[in-house]
Amino acid sequence: MGQQSSAFVVEIANPRLGRFQLLTALHIVDSSSELLLPLLTVISNCTARVGNQVLFRENSIVKRVYQLFPSSAHWPRPCRIMLLQCLANMCGDFNNLVSFLTCAVPFENEDIHLQPTLQGSTALLVKKVSSSDETEATIAMQALTNLSRNIQPSQVNDYVPAIGPCLDRLWIRGETNLNALRLLVNLACCPQIVPMILGSKVGKCSSRLRLNDCIFESVMGLFRLLDCDKDEVLLRVLTWLLCLSSAVHALSITYDVIAPHNMDPFHNPSHTLFYSIYGPQGRTEMESRVEELRNSSNLEISTKSERLLETLKKIPRWPSTTLNQL
Repeated sequence: MGQQSSAFVVEIANPRLGRFQLLTALHIVDSSSELLLPLLTVISNCTARVGNQVLFRENSIVKRVYQLFPSSAHWPRPCRIMLLQCLANMCGDFNNLVSFLTCAVPFENEDIHLQPTLQGSTALLVKKVSSSDETEATIAMQALTNLSRNIQPSQVNDYVPAIGPCLDRLWIRGETNLNALRLLVNLACCPQIVPMILGSKVGKCSSRLRLNDCIFESVMGLFRLLDCDKDEVLLRVLTWLLCLSSAVHALSITYDVIAPHNMDPFHNPSHTLFYSIYGPQGRTEMESRVEELRNSSNLEISTKSERLLETLKKIPRWPSTTLNQL
C-alpha cells in the first residue's frame, strides 16, 4: 500500500482470475464470485487500522462498501458477515460518517441512485440486531454503537427498534453482553430516546407466576448486572443507569411521560423498565447495590456510584396512587 493517496493501489491475486485493484474489484464482483470473500477480508483487515481509513475514504472504497450493504442480505453468510465487519470498522472513524452524510447529496455528474443514505443503513443494521445469527447481531451492535455517538433528532426513529433486542440480549448465558450494553449507553445519551427506553417491556414472565413475582424477577434480573466482578462491565452499567437517571431528573420524566411508550400489551406500568428501575422494589434494590459500589477500590466506579446516588435523591419516589392501581 502506497504512502500517498495518489499512489494508492491495492491488489489481490486469484490463481485463475489474475490480479485486481481493490476498488475495481468491488465494482465488478458479484455474490457468487470466489473473489468476494478474500476481497472483503482484505478490506476488513485494513479498516481495522485507523491509518488506512483516510486512504479508503479518499479512494471511494468507504462509499462503495456502503453502497453494497443494502443488497447483501442474500449473500453467502461468510461474505455477509465480512461486509458487516467492514462497515462496523468504517463506522469507527468519525470522518467516514461525515463523508457518508455528504454522500447522501449527489456530486456533480454522479448517479443519484448510487448515493447511500445514513438512515437507510442504520435501519438495516437495526434489523440485524434481532438476527438469530449471534455473530451477525454482535457486529451489527458494534456498528450501531459507532454510528450512535451523536444521534440527530431526524435519526431517533431509526434507532428505536434496536432498544428491545438490546435489552433482550443484555444477559446471555449467564454473562453481561457488553456489545448490547455499549449500544444502550449511547442510546441513553439521546434525550429523545430515553422515554422510549424506559417504556420498554422487561422480562418474559411465565404465566404461572403471580404479578408481584414477575415484577420481582424483572427487577432482580436487571440488577444482576451490578453483581458483576468485572470493572469494565460495572462502569458501563453505572454509566447507563446514570445517563437514564440524569435524563429523568433533568427532563422531569414521570410515568405519564413514559405511558405512550409502554410496550406492554396491557399497558401495565409495572412491566416497564421505568418501573423496574424507579419503582419501589427496583429503586430500593438499586440504591442498596450502588451504595456498596461506592466503596469500590476503583475510583471511577466509586465516583460514578456517588453521582448516581446523588442523582437518585433528586428523582421523586414512585407515587402511591399509581402503586394502588397495579
